[in-house]
Amino acid sequence: MNVLARTARRSAGGSRRSSHRSFPPRPTGGERSQRGGPGTHRPLSAGETTRTVVPSRPSRRRPTRPHMSSSPARRKLVDRKSIRRGLPCLLAVAAAFSASVAFPSLATAAPADQGTPHGLIKTEDHTEVREITPVVAPKTFNALASKRLNYTQQVQQQNQWCWAATGASIEQTLGVTVSQTAFCAAGKGSSGGYCPNQPAQIPEIVRGFRGTGFNAQDARGTISFASITQQIDAGIPNLTGIYWTSGGGHAEVIYGYDTTNQSILVGDPWPTYQRYQTWSYNQYRSNAKFRWNDTIVNITKAR
Repeated sequence: MNVLARTARRSAGGSRRSSHRSFPPRPTGGERSQRGGPGTHRPLSAGETTRTVVPSRPSRRRPTRPHMSSSPARRKLVDRKSIRRGLPCLLAVAAAFSASVAFPSLATAAPADQGTPHGLIKTEDHTEVREITPVVAPKTFNALASKRLNYTQQVQQQNQWCWAATGASIEQTLGVTVSQTAFCAAGKGSSGGYCPNQPAQIPEIVRGFRGTGFNAQDARGTISFASITQQIDAGIPNLTGIYWTSGGGHAEVIYGYDTTNQSILVGDPWPTYQRYQTWSYNQYRSNAKFRWNDTIVNITKAR
């Protein structure tokens, strides 16, 4: 009897407790994973029609950094480094371009030896030694061992006017005073008392003589030693064109000779060169520094 009474009381108490509180069933693992994990959601209470979602806890995993090469900051950094590396090359190219524009002569070929004059331009190579007959009779009929003309060599007034200085000096020896500028203008065909500082070719020098009242002949090569003596005996200096082995050319004047050793007297207009020189004829024709290639002969006053 006592046992039955205790059992009845337990059943009644359990019923009262069950009616007093109700616990929802514990979600399974699959339900938890669908709800986003523990603590993410709570069950609907009596009277609720909507569910309040509790924000999930932020992940502790470190966010993945974007690849630096594709980020704007990285691209800007790479661009700056590229500019710094390429800047010296750009500056060098710009400097070279500016120099070629401001100083065109720097962009053109020049003789290898910058210390030599180069006021003469070769038009063609001549290898034949010419025999030239004077256009006037010699001033003496007796053969002379040596002779020199009363020749005064002018210093060239511009660094490329060796041809104008020699032309004006020859005309002065023949009795006519012509300025280097006037001779240059006649050769180049310029007017107004102006002539550019430029080298010349043999045909331009011949034109310079003819434009200032003289006759002149291009021998188209070197002339023999005998022809030199005949020209000097007739009172005619000869303009020579020599060409450096290093490049460029120069104009000089033969104004005398000596048959005892076959030497010639040469006038040079370059400011730092010896004004009056003596050369062996064969050595003057060709040596380690230059080769004689052109000669203007029979320079006389026009009638």
